[in-house]
Amino acid sequence: MTRKRRILIVDDTDTLRESLRRLFVREGHELVTTNGAEEGLGIVLGHLFDLILVDLRLPRSHGDR
Repeated sequence: MTRKRRILIVDDTDTLRESLRRLFVREGHELVTTNGAEEGLGIVLGHLFDLILVDLRLPRSHGDR
């Protein structure tokens, strides 16, 4: 049996976030999702993840933090 992975998805597209969430949950992984860069950064600073998927063009995100 494979180890349960902790995955963070940061994307502003609801349908993509939900599709990825369903896929990873079906495989038995733990998911955290958010639609914004600021919230995603806050989540990352407080938790450890095995995989982080981030939208490269999030609104109100400048990549300077």
